[in-house]
Amino acid sequence: MELRRTVILIALAVVSYFLFLNWQQDYAPKPEAAPVAEEQAVAVDNPAVTAGAAASVDVPQAVATTPAASDVPVAVTPPSQALAETAKVSAERGTGGVVRVSTDVLNVDIDINGGDIVRVALPAFT
Repeated sequence: MELRRTVILIALAVVSYFLFLNWQQDYAPKPEAAPVAEEQAVAVDNPAVTAGAAASVDVPQAVATTPAASDVPVAVTPPSQALAETAKVSAERGTGGVVRVSTDVLNVDIDINGGDIVRVALPAFT
């Protein structure tokens, strides 16, 4: 009887080990491998970085792009002007106010300070 119990426990341990290995293959986070080709390209493109220093640098280098090649749209107004307009609008509204948002399904009142929802109504049921 003792031998049978030992064999079953060993079999259970082996099956558990294989189950754990399969789980690791399916759900473990994939390690991010640093491509060696990119590190060599940075060292070639940037003459200020020597070959010995490129291996010890952990900070990625910024790549200069032209505005036409970028996917980011160009701002129409300067950020300082947009900030001034936002401050002017908030000053006109005052310190405490409510914004009413009306759709075909909901009517929502939102407090300007903090964005808290003050009131919600269903127009079809009022």
